[in-house]
Amino acid sequence: MKIILLQDVAKVGRKHEIKEVNDGFARNFLLGNNKAVLANPANLSRVLGLKQGQVEQVKKTVSLVDQFLMRVGESPLVIKVKANAAGHLFASLHSKDIAEAIKKNLNLEFPADLIILDKPIKEVGETKIALKAGDSRKEISILIEAI
Repeated sequence: MKIILLQDVAKVGRKHEIKEVNDGFARNFLLGNNKAVLANPANLSRVLGLKQGQVEQVKKTVSLVDQFLMRVGESPLVIKVKANAAGHLFASLHSKDIAEAIKKNLNLEFPADLIILDKPIKEVGETKIALKAGDSRKEISILIEAI
C-alpha cells in the first residue's frame, strides 16, 4: 500500500515521503495513529505544495543567515549585560536574548530558533554560537561584556 508520511517514523521514513508498506502495518499502525495518509491524487498534490513551502522556508532562512553574517563580518557581535565583579551574569543568556540583541544592534529581525546554544551563556567573555541555515550550521563569535 502506498502512503504519505505525516511525520518522521523510525525505520520507515521521514515526513512527507511517499512509501510502499505492508497493508496491515499501514492500516493498523500508520493510518490508525495518524502518522500517514493514503497516497491518492488529492493527498499527493497537497504534500507537493507542503514540500514546496518547506523549500521556500529553507531558502528564506539561508538568505537571512547569510545577510546576518555579511553585516557582522569577522568581528564578534557585542552584547552588553549585567554581571558581577567575578564575570558571572545575573541572568543567563538564551537564544531569545541573543535574537533580541541582534535586532537591537543590527536592526535585523532574526528568529531565535535559528540560534543553537548547547547551554545558556552564564559568563562574560567571547564564545562561539551556531546558526542553523537549512541543513548546514555556521558558527559566529559573540562577545559578552559587563555593564
